[in-house]
Amino acid sequence: PALPDACGAQRVVHYAAGNEYVLEFASRAAAANAYTRLTETYGLERCWLDTPENGAHVMEDGAAAMEATTWGASYMNLTAYRSDSHILAHFNAVPTRVAIIDSGIDPDNTALHGRSFQSFDFVNGTTDFSEVSGSNNARGHGTRVASILDSVLPENVQFMYLRVFDDSGSGGKTEILNAILYAAQYGAAVANLSLGWPDDTNQTYSFLDQAMAY
Repeated sequence: PALPDACGAQRVVHYAAGNEYVLEFASRAAAANAYTRLTETYGLERCWLDTPENGAHVMEDGAAAMEATTWGASYMNLTAYRSDSHILAHFNAVPTRVAIIDSGIDPDNTALHGRSFQSFDFVNGTTDFSEVSGSNNARGHGTRVASILDSVLPENVQFMYLRVFDDSGSGGKTEILNAILYAAQYGAAVANLSLGWPDDTNQTYSFLDQAMAY
């Protein structure tokens, strides 16, 4: 069925399978205004406000933007895993580490720093895994990824922040391979790599095979 009032959205997408609508707006202010109107009509439990962020926005917003909250995790009820008794029993019995191979994390985010275990910067070869300074595509990415994981995993899960992106936002295969091997060496059960390459597919698979063979 058609949405009676699109609240001034520039674009409306309807997902018939779940009878869901996605409304796109020209500005944050317009989206916030529409969100208020829609929640009054349909209720808070049926409306979600998603705000696209780039690296510059993340850093301008300060520490509040780095909090471990994400509408996606909440919407999918993944945050319930943090307190699920069966999951907690497993993580209490088996120490678990997750390697986040990315751009590092915000140095002012104390919650994420509290999970750190053997974190490392493979770009500069130091233990300072802070995200790069300035505004570029890498800035804020690692913190966002880590925050999503922080919002769904129990507090006793340790994170290995392995920085592989340089100041331009680029990461070489050598640094990434070294980070994967390092993660395996220090007992990471999972390695999260939110990255990819536009070409060299065969070389990429070969490079991943090296890590899997470790």
